Amino acid sequence: MSVKSIVVAFMFWGIISCSVWSQEFYGPVKDVESTEKVLPEFPKFRYHGVILGYENLKYRFHDDICFTSVFPAYKHFDRPLGKYYMYYAAHDGPGICLAYSDNITGPWTEYESNPLFDNVWEPYYKVSHTSSPDVCWISAENKLFIYFHGENWVTRYATSTDGIHFCYGGEALKAGDYGSDTSSYSRVYEYSMPGCSTRYVMFTMGTHNRISPVGTREIFLATSVDGRTWNPNPEPLLPFPPGTDQMGPGGYLNWDNRHFLIMMANLSDGGYNPISNIYLYEVDEKLQNPKLQGVLLDRGVLAPEHERFSSPDILVYDGKIHLFFTIGGRLNEKAGYAVADLNENKK
Repeated sequence: MSVKSIVVAFMFWGIISCSVWSQEFYGPVKDVESTEKVLPEFPKFRYHGVILGYENLKYRFHDDICFTSVFPAYKHFDRPLGKYYMYYAAHDGPGICLAYSDNITGPWTEYESNPLFDNVWEPYYKVSHTSSPDVCWISAENKLFIYFHGENWVTRYATSTDGIHFCYGGEALKAGDYGSDTSSYSRVYEYSMPGCSTRYVMFTMGTHNRISPVGTREIFLATSVDGRTWNPNPEPLLPFPPGTDQMGPGGYLNWDNRHFLIMMANLSDGGYNPISNIYLYEVDEKLQNPKLQGVLLDRGVLAPEHERFSSPDILVYDGKIHLFFTIGGRLNEKAGYAVADLNENKK
């Protein structure tokens, strides 16, 4: 039962020199009452605000950072550019990008040859955009796999032995594989499912048209033995939180020998530029029988100046739960950060 081999997300704000970035937090650090006191024993997060912006990026196709994923490069690569690699993209941008740092929260240095790859990769694909990179170390191959979407109905993957140069892998999951018209914003975690040979799980966003004729985005689960071939469950994984109508993938956390999923959902009255929060679910060891525990991060309480909290991802490191997410308006987001003590309130 492992949390994703130290993966998660987010980036940098404010130039120092030569595309080196420092942190700039908006507002005071705040203690967060997790899950609206529905689950009082769960670790309490401290919210640090925005830690990454797009303003001074050299490769800046759009004013947007909608999805980030951080990897401990020093554990797997010889002489990495920094201890941590951060992968990111704009929602509608063509390219997948890299930054690196010796500290998990920055400052970050933008890789000088971004993008690593983009929306045209001959002879494999030519699409309108690529986005939502998420990385996972596949130990059997001793390679880093990066999952990304382009177009929105297919999750693709590529592989690397240094985290910088990638070889195209193929299509990991297509929307039609589970009766949807979308397969995007996928996150992959190493997780051994009890009673079967599954070693990796994928949370992906799809549309379950049997429930809503107009299409309602929900979370679906797919499993894999090798990270390349995936078996999706055609039924949505989680129920909607009250007052919401769309969900997006997030992260898995094993805490106190209990299993939690941290996901985002849009409020029903958000309209085209949706308002969203981050929610906490508890599941069993097979990631089934979900129980909604409440709002983990409520934008209306924490940061009402931001319209959304989305794309949550988790990094467990140095006895802490590092929670990364993007905040801001749709197509105009930045990276935010909150942290909790992993051992707080453990039995």
